[in-house]
Amino acid sequence: MNKFETYQQIKAANKVSKDWAEMLGKPYHGGGGGTGKIVYLTLGRGEMKSPTIYYQYSNGDQNYHACPSVFIPTLEQVIQDEFPALLKKALLRQEELLQEAAKEALLERDELEVAASLETTG
Repeated sequence: MNKFETYQQIKAANKVSKDWAEMLGKPYHGGGGGTGKIVYLTLGRGEMKSPTIYYQYSNGDQNYHACPSVFIPTLEQVIQDEFPALLKKALLRQEELLQEAAKEALLERDELEVAASLETTG
């Protein structure tokens, strides 16, 4: 995949993400009406299904530590409460990735133009 194709892929992902995120807090009329809200946000249970920390005190000790199941409901509630701010940060980060991909695509285009001019003059 070339840099322009990568840019197009990131741009499409960015649009889908923004469209989805814009539903949060936005009024709707179907189903009796209301305001878009997060209704499903759960974390799995167990190693590598829930937030898992890699920490190995010494050789031979356990290295993957799953979030304690008694802590997950509290963590889920905090994430749900902070979801609008987290969503905003994620969208900003995705926009940064899009801008970087655009810069890389332009650099690749410039390199191709230089290569093409060398071929036609040589």
